[in-house]
Amino acid sequence: MIKFMKSFCAALLVLFAALLCSCKTETSKEGSATTADSLSIASIQDTIEFGCGSGRKPFVTGNTKYFIVTNAFFNDVKMKRKNAAVLIMDEEEIVENENLFFENPKRAVYLCGYEYDVIFLDKEKAAIERLLHNTRCHDYCFANDSIRDRMEIYKNRLIEDPTHYIYDLKIMDNYTLEKAITELTDAGFMIFSLSGSSEHKIQFGRT
Repeated sequence: MIKFMKSFCAALLVLFAALLCSCKTETSKEGSATTADSLSIASIQDTIEFGCGSGRKPFVTGNTKYFIVTNAFFNDVKMKRKNAAVLIMDEEEIVENENLFFENPKRAVYLCGYEYDVIFLDKEKAAIERLLHNTRCHDYCFANDSIRDRMEIYKNRLIEDPTHYIYDLKIMDNYTLEKAITELTDAGFMIFSLSGSSEHKIQFGRT
């Protein structure tokens, strides 16, 4: 018998936790800032250096519902499980992170790759801000030491005590993506589509 199968690959972040974090009511406030000059590349060698301008551009906080830190390429050898993630839903901590990262360009980027993916999502789970971070060599224009300290905390949590784990889903042709998401949500999983979904080629197999 020839078995006919079509699979859909969804780049989904499936997060499961024994304890769910509680969320407070969203607030919105203006971040303290002044208009910044345009960034300019000073040199291109092993390091790309940028001018930070005269100040920080205005930004708004309070729209982030979910803050996620993951291992950028699943390649941190210290992590027991490469698909570990840290999900933050505490409003106060999220606003602190918005104030650290929003409209905060890197002063210098060393061409040594990235370690961590930092993602801000709204209540609809759409990305507000997403950036790649290297704890060893990225320098930010503002609050650089505070960012390094904060990311060191998240790095240790990813290694020692992650809150969730990431999985890619493959869905059989008798399932829709929407149905799969609904059933997983009802079962206690949290679903985030971070890279969209794509339909793969039809596959044939013998049984």
